Amino acid sequence: MATIGYMLSPLSWWNDLYLNIPLAYLGAWLASLFYKPAFLTAFIAAYWITNVAGLVIMHKGIKKAAGKQMISRYTRK
Repeated sequence: MATIGYMLSPLSWWNDLYLNIPLAYLGAWLASLFYKPAFLTAFIAAYWITNVAGLVIMHKGIKKAAGKQMISRYTRK
């Protein structure tokens, strides 16, 4: 989960070219099927959504992994 979040987040230098821009383009293309002038606005919104979603997913993944590590530390005898 944290890996997927990192790949979408703005923390990786290559995420825009390979993930965020193609995903934003796909989202904008889908939005333009319903309303043609919405392409640019949908593209910008989808781009920001992918970046924020990446940070949130990465946070949840790290939190989940750290929680398992803490539990295993306290359950050892």
